[in-house]
Amino acid sequence: MSSKLQKKKQYFLGEFEIIIKDYSNLYSFFQTKKEFRKAIGSINFLIKYDFLTNRLSLERLSIDNKTNDNVQRVIEQFNQENKFLKNRTDLRNLFNFIAEEL
Repeated sequence: MSSKLQKKKQYFLGEFEIIIKDYSNLYSFFQTKKEFRKAIGSINFLIKYDFLTNRLSLERLSIDNKTNDNVQRVIEQFNQENKFLKNRTDLRNLFNFIAEEL
């Protein structure tokens, strides 16, 4: 196999939108502290999966079509630390870190 072929990147990019009908149920599911529960109508996010390194990263996140520098920093830190969402607890922790920055 040529070295040119080995160096090519292979990614899956996926953009998703989650419409929130009852944000209080969302916060209850993730056990978010009441002081951080702000109204949310939709969550948009872009993920990138690298098939060669088997790594998933969250590239962009917007809430109600608005971006937030503090939220982007949480995402960048998450990606830099190469954390994995192995279970619901990991997902809950990431969600709550993001909710605190809204």
